[in-house]
Amino acid sequence: MYQRLRGKMAEMNIKREAMAECWHCNIMTVSNKLNGKAPIACRELVELAQRFGLSDSEVLYILFGPKENGQL
Repeated sequence: MYQRLRGKMAEMNIKREAMAECWHCNIMTVSNKLNGKAPIACRELVELAQRFGLSDSEVLYILFGPKENGQL
């Protein structure tokens, strides 16, 4: 999940600073969350999706990976 989230944020050119602002935390906390050292709450993922316009299918991909047939 963490790698897919990092990839999606990079694809959308979303910086850790913007994520920290969205989550009301500092950049180190964002780094810890993106590296799997701290958990990402469901609420935080929802906040990212709403703020940066992630679709439902993008959120499901971040959480669970690609579908069995290899599609998003």
